[in-house]
Parts: sequence; C-alpha cells; structure tokens
Amino acid sequence: MDRDSIVNNANYHAQATQNTKEMVTLLMAYEDSALEYFSDNRMEERILTHPKAGDLKERVQTAMANYKNPFAETAIWIKGEMLDI
Repeated sequence: MDRDSIVNNANYHAQATQNTKEMVTLLMAYEDSALEYFSDNRMEERILTHPKAGDLKERVQTAMANYKNPFAETAIWIKGEMLDI
C-alpha cells in the first residue's frame, strides 16, 4: 500500500514539475509579446527576459531536465528491495 502511495506521489510530482516548466515558458512568452505593448518596448521593465537575466530560459530548461523526482527514485528503490526479498 505504501509503495502504491509513493508511485502515485511520483506521478503527481512529475505532473507538477511539467506544469511549472510550462508556466515559466508561458510567462516568458508573455513578456516577449504583451509586455512590449504595455511597457512601450522598454527592456528595463522586463523580469524573466531582461538582458541581465541572461540565458534564464535555457537554465530553467536545463534545471528541469536534470531534476530527479524523489518519489520515483524511492519507488524504484523499494521495488528493488522487494525483488531482493
């Protein structure tokens, strides 16, 4: 029962991570389009796509790709322990 709970948590955590990645991508896209209109194309008004932010988009994508889901790792570990028994 605990293993099933961990697997469910792993799936939920994976979906939450994907949702966060999509939200940051959408926020950057918003700054690229709508904020140009509202700020009269002043780059200093931006946050996520400000030139000082550098390669924030690539860093977010790299961090999300390198992030390991702790629930998935635990589920794999428990499965291995059960197979050893």
